[in-house]
Amino acid sequence: MHCHFVKVLNHVDVVGHRFHHWLYEGMDRCYEAAAEV
Repeated sequence: MHCHFVKVLNHVDVVGHRFHHWLYEGMDRCYEAAAEV
């Protein structure tokens, strides 16, 4: 769904990703899958 958005957000704000890890926790798999591709 928002894999691209999460990928960009994760790259732009790593601190925010860690701070709101609970929010992106379910999206980590999606991000990892996109990173592998």
